[in-house]
Amino acid sequence: MPHDTNIGELYETVKLGVLRIYLGTFDREESEASSEDLQTPDAPPDPETLDTPPDLETLDAPSDPETSDAPPDLETTDAPPESTDDCYITSVTNLSADDEIQFGPVDNPDYNSEDTLPLDEPQADISPLSPEEAHVATHPNVAPKVLRLHRVNIVSDMVEQFKDSSFMEANLSVTFINESGIDASGVARDAYSCFWEMFFLNCADGEAEYVPALQPEYGREEWEAIGRILMKGYKDHGFFPIKLSLAFTVCLIHGENKVTEEMLFESFLRFVTPFEKDIVNAVLEGRPYSEDDLLDMLSRMGGHTAPDGDTVKDSIVHTAHKQLIQEPMYALKMMAATAQVTLKSLLPTVSAVTALYKNKVPTATGIIALLRFDEKQPSHSKTMQFLKLFIRSLDKDKLHTFLRFTTGSDVICVSHIDVEFTDVRGLQRCPVVHTCGPLLQIPCTYSTYSEFRREFVSVLEANYLKMDLL
Repeated sequence: MPHDTNIGELYETVKLGVLRIYLGTFDREESEASSEDLQTPDAPPDPETLDTPPDLETLDAPSDPETSDAPPDLETTDAPPESTDDCYITSVTNLSADDEIQFGPVDNPDYNSEDTLPLDEPQADISPLSPEEAHVATHPNVAPKVLRLHRVNIVSDMVEQFKDSSFMEANLSVTFINESGIDASGVARDAYSCFWEMFFLNCADGEAEYVPALQPEYGREEWEAIGRILMKGYKDHGFFPIKLSLAFTVCLIHGENKVTEEMLFESFLRFVTPFEKDIVNAVLEGRPYSEDDLLDMLSRMGGHTAPDGDTVKDSIVHTAHKQLIQEPMYALKMMAATAQVTLKSLLPTVSAVTALYKNKVPTATGIIALLRFDEKQPSHSKTMQFLKLFIRSLDKDKLHTFLRFTTGSDVICVSHIDVEFTDVRGLQRCPVVHTCGPLLQIPCTYSTYSEFRREFVSVLEANYLKMDLL
C-alpha cells in the first residue's frame, strides 16, 4: 500500500463499510528490498518474509520521523493519533501473516465483509405498514386467536369470549359458524357492526344515541368484556359505534369533568324520542310547549316535581345527566377499567373524540369520495353515473345500510372502496361485494337508471347479510 494513501481514500475506493488491512514490520535493510511488494495494495504480504512473528519493537520504540521509513500514521503514542478520517488502530497483538488489525469504531467484531453492501447501492423503498400489519410485526410471538360466532347469538358469544384478557394483544380473526367467509378485516368489521347493532337493540336505552342499560345477568366480567370489545374494534379496525352516546363516551375516556352542559344537551336530544325532542327544543328556544307533556317526560325519567319557568332548563340538564351518566355509571366504570387507557392514548383530547364522531358518520359526499374506479369503456362511465346518483338519493339510514353492504361496517372505517365493472346479464345480474377489499363489483349492462336503482334497492332492502364468498 502506498505510504501516501489514507484510510478515507480506501473507503472511497472499495465502497465497503468495513476494511480488513494486513500490516507487517520489517528490518530497515529488508524493507528497501521488499518495497516493491508492499506497493501492491491488493497482494498480501509474502509468506516467506513472515516465517516468524514480526518484531513489534519498531512500533513500541520511539523513532525519528526524519529517518524512519514507516508511515507517520503508525507512530505510537499514548492516545489515538488525530486523523481527519476518525480511524485509528484499536488493538495490536503478535502479528502473523493472517492476523488482523481492527480499525475502530467496530460495532461487531465478527462482521463478515462479504455481507457488506456498497455504500452507493440503491436501497429498496419500504412502504409504511398498515395498523393491522404493524400490530402483527410488533407482536411476532403472539399466537393468533379466532373468534367463532353464531350470527343469531353474537352478543353473548362475543361477551363470553372477550372475558379472556389475552384477546387484547392477540392477532384476532373472526369466523361465522356455517358461513364460508374468510376474515381479511371485512368479516371482523361485520362482526363488530353486528355486535353493537344487537347490543343497542337488547342491552341499551335510547333512540338515535344509546347508553348501556344494566342487565340482571351482566356483572363485572361481562361489562369489562364489553369494554374490551369497544377498544379492540377501534384499535384493530378503526371501528367505533357512534350510536353510543357522545357524553357517555367522553366520560368513559376522559372522565366526568370533561362532559360539558352543551354536550349533555346534544346527547340528550339524540337520546329521547322525536316527540320529546320537540318539547326540549321548545323549552330551550323559549317557544310555547305543553307543560303536561314536559312533566310526563320528566316523570318517565324519574322526576318527581313540576319545574317552574326559571328552573325548567336546569331540570332538563339534571335529567340528562341522570339518564346519560348516573344510571349507566356501573357499566361505564367497568368498561373504562379495560378500555380507558388504550382509547385515551388513541383519542387524547375531547376534541379528538368529537372529531371521531363527526368523521365516522356516512354521508353521500363522503362515500362517493371513497370510490376508486377505472373507466375504460363508455358503459363504465354510465354505470358510475348511476352509482353516484343512487348514493345521493339515499337517506341517512340507507347510507348506513349501503356502507354496511360494501364494507361490512355501518360507519366509515376504510380508506377506499374499489369499484370493478362486470359484464353479467340476465337473472345472475346483481351487485357483488367483497368486504375485505373492500371491492364492489357492478354489472355495466344496465340500460337505464331505473333498472340500476331497482336491483340495488332490492339488494339493500333484503336485509340479508351472510359471508358466502371466499
